[in-house]
Parts: sequence; structure tokens; C-alpha cells
Amino acid sequence: MNLLVSTVPRSGSTLLFNMCRLLFEQAYGKQEVYATWVQFFKEDKQKKHNIVKIHDRNQKYTKWSNKIITSIRDIRYIIASYSDFNKKFNVNNAENLKSVCNSFIRIMENNCSVANYIFKYEEYFNDRIKVINELTKSLELPMEKINFNLILDELEEIKNKIGRAHV
Repeated sequence: MNLLVSTVPRSGSTLLFNMCRLLFEQAYGKQEVYATWVQFFKEDKQKKHNIVKIHDRNQKYTKWSNKIITSIRDIRYIIASYSDFNKKFNVNNAENLKSVCNSFIRIMENNCSVANYIFKYEEYFNDRIKVINELTKSLELPMEKINFNLILDELEEIKNKIGRAHV
């Protein structure tokens, strides 16, 4: 399976990417899974199950994928996170702020129109197990091979290792 994780920046994309990677690795083993960001993707490295994270979805990867998942997050929190992450971004410039908001909203709408699953960032923090269960079903992974608590532990470990801003 070729899975495309197509999201706007700062919308929980790395969390979603890692969740998918861990689910596939649990279901099929690490040796069967190739997961990477689009800029590091190498066609000759592909395996039985491939996961690519992309912020600017294009036709090449849309055609390549068997499934597309995306994330949505309250635009206010995306912008707040984006301004923390990108110090050059000036939230006090109304035109710049409006332009970025409109651009991110267009990308989210475009991604949602083709997505097989929409990860709702805020819902995840209300009921993590429920959301991971929904994602697992959407990806048609064998439920009997998935340990949700282990997935949560591994996500927490990743968050602690690389920092809160990137999970």
C-alpha cells in the first residue's frame, strides 16, 4: 500500500505521520514499511507498505497513493504554532496573516476533498484511543495486530525525544 499523509504545516502532520508509521510497523513489521518525508523519498527504497508525508500535494504523489489521509486543526492554533516555529512570520502584519490563513484553509479544503481519512487534531487529544482506532480501520490494518497503548507510548517517546513542536 502507498499511503500519502498530505497536510498543512503545524496541523499535527508529524504526529499523524508517526502514528501511521507505527501502525503499519506493528501490523506488518519494520522490514515491510518505508516511511519518509517527500523530500527524502527514493523510489528504489520502496517496500510493500510506503508512507510519504507531504505539505504540498501534487499529481505525482496523488496518483502514486492508494490512500490519502490529511489532518485538520483550528486555524488559530495552526497560525499560533506557525508563528512560534517560523520567527520570520509576522502575525502583526494583517495582510500577511490573512494571506497565510487563506492559503492554509485552501490547502486543507483541497486535501479534505480527496482524503480517505481526516485526522481531527483537537479530537485526538480528547480521545486518543478512539482516533487511533478510527485511523486503523480507515487504513484497513489488521486490528488484532494493533496494541493501541504501545502506539501511545511510542508516540510519547518520540515527542520527548524530538520536542513538542514536531510531534
